[in-house]
Amino acid sequence: MSLEYPSQQSKESASTVEQLRAGLVSVVSSIVTKLQARFYSLRFGDWFSIVLTLGVVVVAGTAFAGSSGALLAVGGGLSLALTLVMTNSSNPLVSSLGVAVGMLTGGLAAAIVAFVLYILLQTGFSGLFAGVGLFSLVLASTGAFLGPVRSLSRLAIARSILMVTVGIVGVFGLGVALVLPRAELRQQATAAGVATGQTVVSSALSVDPSHALATFFLLVAAALFFVGRIVVRIPLERLLPADRRSTAVAAIQWIQRWRMTLVRASLVVAMVTGIGLMLNATVPPEEDTAWLLEYTQLLRTDQLLVVAPEPLGELLVGVVGSQPIRAGLYAVAGGSIGVLLAGRLLGALRRGLAWTIAKLAAPLVGGIVASIPFGILASAVGAIDVLIQAAPANTPPELLEFLQTVPSFVAGAVVAVVLLGLCVWTLTALGLFATLIVLPANAGSTALASIGLFGVALAAVVVDIPLVGVGVTAAALCVWDVGEFGATLRTELPGRPPTLRAETVHTAGSLLYCSAGALGAWLLYRMAVPQIQPPAAEIAALGLFGSLGVAALLALLLTRS
Repeated sequence: MSLEYPSQQSKESASTVEQLRAGLVSVVSSIVTKLQARFYSLRFGDWFSIVLTLGVVVVAGTAFAGSSGALLAVGGGLSLALTLVMTNSSNPLVSSLGVAVGMLTGGLAAAIVAFVLYILLQTGFSGLFAGVGLFSLVLASTGAFLGPVRSLSRLAIARSILMVTVGIVGVFGLGVALVLPRAELRQQATAAGVATGQTVVSSALSVDPSHALATFFLLVAAALFFVGRIVVRIPLERLLPADRRSTAVAAIQWIQRWRMTLVRASLVVAMVTGIGLMLNATVPPEEDTAWLLEYTQLLRTDQLLVVAPEPLGELLVGVVGSQPIRAGLYAVAGGSIGVLLAGRLLGALRRGLAWTIAKLAAPLVGGIVASIPFGILASAVGAIDVLIQAAPANTPPELLEFLQTVPSFVAGAVVAVVLLGLCVWTLTALGLFATLIVLPANAGSTALASIGLFGVALAAVVVDIPLVGVGVTAAALCVWDVGEFGATLRTELPGRPPTLRAETVHTAGSLLYCSAGALGAWLLYRMAVPQIQPPAAEIAALGLFGSLGVAALLALLLTRS
């Protein structure tokens, strides 16, 4: 039996405090070092692109939705960029802080979606494009805050989704640990969990006509994408003799190329049909919107069965509305994700067991620690009551009853799980966008910012703000030109040689001809448009979507040539 004197206990507690202090100092120094490296890596062209993009976001956001919309766009872009950068850090402590930032990202994403729905319900059809403009502003500000990140790869987004998901597991485990000691809460939680699981399964397999077509093509795209990732990971050509490997490799590359084409086509169909079905469900039936509802209702499977030719309509609706096929697609996508995660885990274990445990434990601990202040704040503002009021109509009553009776600390954990879940949805939407739009390898953040600005310009023209549309288009061209030139300099002239003169001359020239083009377009609009008889809304809509389709086909042919 050993005795511990008070002096020894004080030394042990002091050493623990010193270790915690050293860990905190390490995290702060790592963040400061990364910020300094990011700051000093920016060139003149990078600063110009970032400042111009954020300035346009503020001005256009104010024109679309006032100062609140502009603030939400800038804040959402900043938090999303921080979540991506921090969760992809090699430092486990920084990645754990990234999970905490992910809660803020989820909260801002919920605020932006609620703001867009409010605009849509208030203004009808034009509110859809105002919402598209607000989402495009978030993309543009995200690209600005990510500068000068060269590439925005799907792998980095998937890693962020994995980190945040592990954080959800940690917060969920904390909630379970808080509920288990209480018998009454344990029974309520079990009933609520079973009912929620049944509701989730029935909702996932739902073939309601209001969303069946869009969700089916989304599932097809997911299954094709993840199966293709497994084919890339498995070296099938090594199973063949050496003289036949070249043929097998060429065949696999051909299949993969067409697979990605099918994935993007399925995503486009899912996006278009989803927007149409959302309009059909939200736009009020008025005289001005009768033509729109006449076309969007054709996307419902019950109407499609009546309008389409007899064999084709029955076959399409039979496939889209088949629950076994949907269950098979879920199984293929989920099984593929499981195989990919298992392979990733085995690869991480080769680096060492301790390192793998540290990487997995960091988001767990980050989610648990971050849920404490978020839980206190959620309890103070009554966030759980807001969640109960905003719950969908098909929410199980057992879950609502459980949420109404849980203590404040458990309610805080529930709010933290919801925020992290919204962050996962936001990152998934960004991953779908990165899959649909092929971002260049050397200027990913610049491309994201310019694409967001082009989306803002399109939305501004539709909602009848032509001056903002022309100005934002010129800014998008200037941001892309200057940012791509800076990325080329960074690639061809590494080591930060003195390029200020070349960048200044190129930036001034780009700003000059983009401003001249914007001024000429505005003058042409002011002189020519009053003399033109405006077409009917149906013709204008068909012309817009037809021109976008021709542009997409030309881009596809150019990328494949």
